[in-house]
Amino acid sequence: MSLYLFIFTLFFTSPHAISVQVSSSSPEGGEIHLAVYASPADFAERREITSLVQPRTGKVVDLEVTLPSTGTYVLAAYHDVNGNGKLDRNFFGIPTEPYGFSQPPASKWEEPKFADIAANFDAKKVAAKLELKLWKEY
Repeated sequence: MSLYLFIFTLFFTSPHAISVQVSSSSPEGGEIHLAVYASPADFAERREITSLVQPRTGKVVDLEVTLPSTGTYVLAAYHDVNGNGKLDRNFFGIPTEPYGFSQPPASKWEEPKFADIAANFDAKKVAAKLELKLWKEY
């Protein structure tokens, strides 16, 4: 079944490019990691459809992401301040580096659900701004 979905997507949908502007509450340096998820199942299993890593050299990092088509997606990003390639967490599992999503999470006390942080990208919406914050700033 997934092969048919892939073939349909490949031939009957057109790519949709969006620009993503990412800022962080932490000082410059490190890297910005951005992942795009297309469904609740993909988000739950951390199976991104595309991802980017860009050095953070200024206050804002401008990225361009090509989505398979218009639709609803989650953009999830974090600022890897120390450059170790992962979102660091403390003993309790709370992120210790800035992170953010296409929509702000409703609560910092639980992991967000796809529907709560997803954004719809169509012909009119071709840009997104992500503000990466530390857990205590939410």
